[in-house]
Amino acid sequence: MAPFDLSLRMTVGQLMLQKGRKEAARAYLAPVAFNPHGGEMAEAARQLIENGEYVPTAPVIVATSPEEGET
Repeated sequence: MAPFDLSLRMTVGQLMLQKGRKEAARAYLAPVAFNPHGGEMAEAARQLIENGEYVPTAPVIVATSPEEGET
């Protein structure tokens, strides 16, 4: 994962929370939450860490491989 891509970390952290993997979510969200220049994204990441649960604010799109015969 690109350590400099905070929006990617935020997305993966939200997905981890959605799947119930709180420790993994915290690992992804912490650099975003404690970024001194993170602004609103940092605040949102801190709230996700504090609450420890996924609260959808926008749809998350996850790319998947096509099923056999769908190509």
